[in-house]
Amino acid sequence: MVGCSIAWYAVLKLTDSQWGILAVVVGLAVGTAVRKGSNGRGGWRYQALAIFLTYTAIVSSYVPFIIEGMREGSAEVASDSLVKAESEKAAVVEPPRAGAFALGIVFLLGLLYATPFLAGLQNAIGILIIGFALYEAWKLNKKAELRITGPYQVGAGPTPA
Repeated sequence: MVGCSIAWYAVLKLTDSQWGILAVVVGLAVGTAVRKGSNGRGGWRYQALAIFLTYTAIVSSYVPFIIEGMREGSAEVASDSLVKAESEKAAVVEPPRAGAFALGIVFLLGLLYATPFLAGLQNAIGILIIGFALYEAWKLNKKAELRITGPYQVGAGPTPA
């Protein structure tokens, strides 16, 4: 999954565009890995795991872009607060409390998972392609059907005398 995220990010960064076929490749790779890890058992649990891991691999490639945006925003806030602090000559910065920190993490994860949908209708094809990738991961992990046919006779029975 990490390798898929890195590859997706590299393509995004180098080409400044998304290659939809890469999402399908991510879906196939993650789906195959889940299938191999489950020894081919399949079923809805493995299908859900494959979808979650595929979507996480795709959206985690946006993390560097989110961090870059946050750095730019915090640099602006820092320069504004520095000007304000110099004028007031007193700046007290308190670390965030545990609850606020946890809430911030939940908010960032929500933002991360919503990233493909935030572009609106401009990204409709991208969302559709991500859907194909998720479907491929789902399809690869279907439950294997066990068919029992028989009983079969292995050899001829004893001949009557």
